[in-house]
Amino acid sequence: MALSRGIVDTLIDRSIGWLYGLPPERCGYSREAVTIPLKDGAILAADIYKPIGVYALGTILVQCPYGRGLFHSLGNARIFTPRGYQVLFVSCRGTFGSTGDFNGGISQPQDGQEIVTWMRLQSWYTGEFATIGASYLGFAQWALLRDPLHDHVAAVMSVTSHDFALNSWGSGSFTLLGRLTWTNLIVHQEGAGLLQRIKIMKNVGMAPLMDSLPLQEAIDAYFGTKAPWLSHALSHPDITDPSWANLRHNEALEKTNIPILLTTTWQDFSLDQTMQQYQRLRERGRNVAMTIGPGTHMDSQSAKAVGDSFEWLEKHLAGKHAVQRKHPVQVQVGGSVPRWLDLPSWPPATTSSEFYLDHGDALVESQPSEESSSSFTFDPAAPTPTLGGPLMNAGGIVEDSALGVREDTLVFTTEPLKESLEILGQPVVKLEHSTDLPYADLFVRLSQVDANGKSYNVTERFIRLPEKRDSRTVEIQLRQTAYRFAAGARLRLLVGGGSHPQFARNLGSGEPVATGTTLCSVNHTVYYGGQAVSSLVLPVSSLSADEGA
Repeated sequence: MALSRGIVDTLIDRSIGWLYGLPPERCGYSREAVTIPLKDGAILAADIYKPIGVYALGTILVQCPYGRGLFHSLGNARIFTPRGYQVLFVSCRGTFGSTGDFNGGISQPQDGQEIVTWMRLQSWYTGEFATIGASYLGFAQWALLRDPLHDHVAAVMSVTSHDFALNSWGSGSFTLLGRLTWTNLIVHQEGAGLLQRIKIMKNVGMAPLMDSLPLQEAIDAYFGTKAPWLSHALSHPDITDPSWANLRHNEALEKTNIPILLTTTWQDFSLDQTMQQYQRLRERGRNVAMTIGPGTHMDSQSAKAVGDSFEWLEKHLAGKHAVQRKHPVQVQVGGSVPRWLDLPSWPPATTSSEFYLDHGDALVESQPSEESSSSFTFDPAAPTPTLGGPLMNAGGIVEDSALGVREDTLVFTTEPLKESLEILGQPVVKLEHSTDLPYADLFVRLSQVDANGKSYNVTERFIRLPEKRDSRTVEIQLRQTAYRFAAGARLRLLVGGGSHPQFARNLGSGEPVATGTTLCSVNHTVYYGGQAVSSLVLPVSSLSADEGA
């Protein structure tokens, strides 16, 4: 039975719409619980939100594993339906009333196709639909786009990945903290209250598990049979293994032709994949736009992102002549005085500025004439800890001074900048580097040091080094960024051998991440000066303060 919106819900919806800066509501709405049968016998629970008193402008499909309660329904249905859109909000298999077993997304391509087949048979279907959603909800959209549908006319994807294999092993090591946090949420979210969910997202009590060896045995003991997808991910480091096929939706980037809006944040862990999505769709000449704001994965529902999403639907689903973006790409430049840029494409044209590592922990503008070196030891029994950065929760830009004073890291710092320096794009770190054992990782971070000597992270990269190296030269492309270093600030480059538990530590013994137990410390040496060129190359913006706005 369809239920009309009550007074309390009306007040909540209007308050949220006002906070997001959305246009006034056009109508009330009703919500009706429905079920969607799948061919394998699973039955999906869903809610259909219908506007009352006006003809629906179009249908929006949302596939979500996190429930259909207040929080998720507000951002994915209740801000759209009173503005004329119909929303089919579906719980993924094995979650919140949907039968079957949740399998980490393996069945998502087929499930999505069957949902649309069912939707087309309903009397309320408007004949065309768009998809929206963040994180896994975006992954479900890429799964659907593997086999594009004629009535799928637009998509809005936020802080999302199209390739779960890369999410797990893209660095060469296992993304331990992120995969464990997400799995813990999926397994324990139903029946958990707000405080319990907060504890789950903050990984309260999980440190002993992440430090355990062998890792696979500890994880299997903790989750039992409830999380087979995590066990699979940890035990399959080869991302070309056929068992990953249904979790890698790269073919969607080659097939889809619909208008797609990508929204993300600079400290989102899936930023690299969003950039890949944007670049490939742009190369193919497709209608793609991108908004990148401040924050982390948990900041996907900013007023800017929601407003852009609504405008995208107004144009590409409703067919309205909505207010258009000045340019396809909009990014916020971080720093002490943030500003938004409108750009025709990303990355914009820049010039390279190179800073060189030097003795005395210095970062200088000219290559030193005298060769020198610095060393540190990474001990997997006491690994370099994760502090801030692109995490699922509790990451982002933080004071990271504590990392720079550790014995297992090196830092190289410039003199105070004489004038501000704005970078747009992908910094590159070139290192002349060696280790005494072939099993090693590198963690490299660019930070800003303020006038008080406090360091704050800007961008970074973690990589697992190949066991066999042809030379000691390593080139590391940091995560893309937009940031203005203020005059008087200093640049700092940090080099370490790990970031645990964000990435599973390198045991140093060559044993597999999943089953290894033998720990060996690894000595790292970085060479610089003379013939050894170790440097930081920055993409410096040529835009003046009033350009691009």
